[in-house]
Amino acid sequence: MSLREIMQAIFNNSHDDFCEITAFSGWHFMYVIIILGLTIGMAFVFRHKSEKVKTTNLNVLAYCVIGVYILDFFIMPFSQGKIDIDKLPFHFCTLIGCLIPFAQFNKKFEPIKDVIACLAIVTSLMYITYPGSALGSISTFSYKVIQTFLFHGLVLAWGFLSLATGGVKLKWKTIWKEAIAVAVIMLWACFGNFAYNGIPDGHYYDWCFITGSTFDFVPAWVVPIAVYVAVFGMCALIFLIYNITVKIMHNHNNKKLAVTTTSEDVVAITTKANVRQNDKGQSASSEDVSKISSTDNKDSTKRDATTSSEQSLEVTNVEIIQKDNKVHKTNGKKPSTKSKK
Repeated sequence: MSLREIMQAIFNNSHDDFCEITAFSGWHFMYVIIILGLTIGMAFVFRHKSEKVKTTNLNVLAYCVIGVYILDFFIMPFSQGKIDIDKLPFHFCTLIGCLIPFAQFNKKFEPIKDVIACLAIVTSLMYITYPGSALGSISTFSYKVIQTFLFHGLVLAWGFLSLATGGVKLKWKTIWKEAIAVAVIMLWACFGNFAYNGIPDGHYYDWCFITGSTFDFVPAWVVPIAVYVAVFGMCALIFLIYNITVKIMHNHNNKKLAVTTTSEDVVAITTKANVRQNDKGQSASSEDVSKISSTDNKDSTKRDATTSSEQSLEVTNVEIIQKDNKVHKTNGKKPSTKSKK
């Protein structure tokens, strides 16, 4: 058995009636649950880690995204017998997947890193929810299916964790960048659809689903508008969910801080009560704690009143000394430094 035959046996897209995967089947939902579960689980695992650990995790995900994408071109001849031009970066997901390493490692892409992260979440979620013709008449555990869900799962994980770790923030005042980005990507896909039209002979492409051939039940002129509204609408939804989540977490942290501060005050008062009762061999009761708290408040009030009285007395003494000095200057005598009380 030759190496070529071994590779074909490993990566072939076999058909299995028992494990056949179709859209919205049990096997399809299995992949979706695994992807979402691992992504959210990673967010919880790394939420309290150092910034260095979080950055390293995102670096690894970025390497994996581009690695899985490029490796697929070397494996396609064994799984499909050819290199599929459909995998070129003209679709939303494949283009975003190619941009992720630049956003992660190149500082020049920092101004649009939030756009790439948002679109990474939106496009990957839309695809794994409805893969369309990518599923059907193929085994659940074939290379094509595993590679498809693995790639989109990694894209989703990078985008989601970029937000969850605080590396990227979505602000409503910058959502216009997503609006422009979606339009630019659709124009790029339009270029690809016309440039590769008929290559190979008789093959036509519908990158970003804007030609209308994929959804032939909808008027062709409506499809690009519908695609734009759907993608940008999902971006707005991600913005909404993100900002609501941030606000809830902010309020929760404020309440937690307030409770912690109150607890520290109670501990301090209880400690004073225990010290006072120590000679009697008794522990501080709630009544003792209340008395000490009340006493502390009274003592604080007394201290404030005493301080105010002392300040008033000092002012009075200064005024008396000034008057005394004026009298002595008039009589030609040496001023007195004593105050009249």
